[in-house]
Amino acid sequence: MRFLTILKMRIIWSKRAETDLFLEIGHIAKDSPQNALKVLQEIQYFVNDFGAFPYKYVAEPYYNDKDVRRAVIYSFKIVYKVYPDKIRILRVFNANQKPNKI
Repeated sequence: MRFLTILKMRIIWSKRAETDLFLEIGHIAKDSPQNALKVLQEIQYFVNDFGAFPYKYVAEPYYNDKDVRRAVIYSFKIVYKVYPDKIRILRVFNANQKPNKI
């Protein structure tokens, strides 16, 4: 029996994406620190999957670049770019607060 080994690409967060994420998590933490931690952990786990399947999610039409993709978890849209050797997280948006950004 043969097993498939999946190589994962590195995930790099832009400063802007890190700021986006931590501002959003900070808003959640005001009401529920436990939920904020849970959401942060689930987003990190979700994003790590991009490294194994970089083209799993749809292209982001705003950028007009087939290597810029978007994925949604809960109400968060995560925009990332696929490079030959890495994936760079560009932005994180809360679609409930900025529906025109999704």
